[in-house]
Amino acid sequence: MATLKRKNGSTKWTAVIRVPQKVRDVNPEFIQTRDGRPKTHLELATGSSDKREAERIAVSFYAKCEKKFQLAISSDSERVNLIAESTNRFLKFQKENPDKANEILMSMALEALKKMGLDSNTDYVREKISELRNGLSVENTQQWLEAEAIAKGNRVDAEALIGIEKAARKIHDTRLSIGTIFERYIRKRAADGPIKTSTLSRARSTFSDFCRAMPYGSDTKIESVTVRVVRDWVQAYQLQLNGEGRTTQTVKNRIDSIAPAFAMAEADEMIVKNPFRGYSSALIQTKRGVKPNQSNRSWINDDLAYSSFETLILQARDKFKESSRAVSHRHLMPMIALSLYTGARIEELCRLSLADIKYRDYLEVRYIDITEAKSDAGVREIPLLPKTEEIVDYLIARLPQGEQSLFPDLVPRDGRFSHAPSNEFSRFKKRLGYAAKNEYTFHSFRSTVITLLDREGVANDYISMMVGHSDGRGTLAKRTYSAGRQLKQLKEAVSCIQYSPKITELLQPPYR
Repeated sequence: MATLKRKNGSTKWTAVIRVPQKVRDVNPEFIQTRDGRPKTHLELATGSSDKREAERIAVSFYAKCEKKFQLAISSDSERVNLIAESTNRFLKFQKENPDKANEILMSMALEALKKMGLDSNTDYVREKISELRNGLSVENTQQWLEAEAIAKGNRVDAEALIGIEKAARKIHDTRLSIGTIFERYIRKRAADGPIKTSTLSRARSTFSDFCRAMPYGSDTKIESVTVRVVRDWVQAYQLQLNGEGRTTQTVKNRIDSIAPAFAMAEADEMIVKNPFRGYSSALIQTKRGVKPNQSNRSWINDDLAYSSFETLILQARDKFKESSRAVSHRHLMPMIALSLYTGARIEELCRLSLADIKYRDYLEVRYIDITEAKSDAGVREIPLLPKTEEIVDYLIARLPQGEQSLFPDLVPRDGRFSHAPSNEFSRFKKRLGYAAKNEYTFHSFRSTVITLLDREGVANDYISMMVGHSDGRGTLAKRTYSAGRQLKQLKEAVSCIQYSPKITELLQPPYR
């Protein structure tokens, strides 16, 4: 894998990959130094100071290098197979798009000529190109290029074949199939970390159901899968499963297992629009099979004694230690503490970086700047109370040099950094007897803050601004209070967030 380094005192990361000895023995052109010797390492300047962004770039760089490494040490027969696979894909494309195919073939021919040192302006080469124009096909183009290389005493080198494969892949991707998108997503999920067999099975089963409704199954091109097509399928799928006695929530859970594949493709600019975006609005809300909606309850309510809340925090403090080997364990206790003083969502906390902790001089207010949230209302500034500052300063002080994220080592899954800690807390609260899935969760800490503020008589406008709700934000939008006195007033209004001396002590660092 690629490693990340900061070179020559730079704040930006450089991806470094070791060149295998077998590749150095072959010494293909792409690893050669100016004097022709093989390099021991390949490097790529990511141009990013954000370690997570740099890691994403490094993974892509590694994949490209690994492809070149494998091709460089492959046998002649493997090279022939590679050309054959590319040829078959291109032939299929050529039948559907002859003009575009001819244009690409000619571009490939000229590029390969240049690589082999043949002058495209000679009479001989111009004559050959003229012949190709009259009977252009991927087979005779590649055969001619290979023959010319052999005539010069060279074998078709790895770089030329990589160019052909790259062009063929681009051709294939111009009409991307839904099967390609889904398999790419599954590979990414597996690479991000362990994936349950049941999760994988559910995703593949649901995708098979989806493919059966498409005209060409998994080979159906993504361009033909519109938002309307998806919504029609969602309703038909719901009626089918409801008829089998499955709830609408089960239907949604199944569709949610494949929808992220298309969201990922959109984020990576492989497709223009995610056809599954907002699909849930197409679900038919009937009484049959619809599970009652349960909101996350506050840990402080009429059914739970305050002592139960104290017991919960005490047991969390005993379990989620900073010295734990599990990443989610190390970070959960400060996340709980921050949530109870800020009302922030777990995903908002997991994404916090040094750049998000800011100070407004003329107001003398230190705050968290939430720039990414689940809704526009969630984009906000959260003033830091004295206890919150202690937690934030502790997190900053323990960071390794150069680290930007307040909760390093969290690995995203389906675009969420909160996946592991959220699941870990869910298992923890079930062991304590809070078994209801949606009644008591990590989100309940957020509900606890809202309950406290409401009991203290804090105005709804301020509660909304603190936790990122849409209520009241029409008149007190972020651009208003972040520009002046409202941020300071918000801090004064929410300074009533206090807990018992026992809980306050448990929430303070260090979390050893």
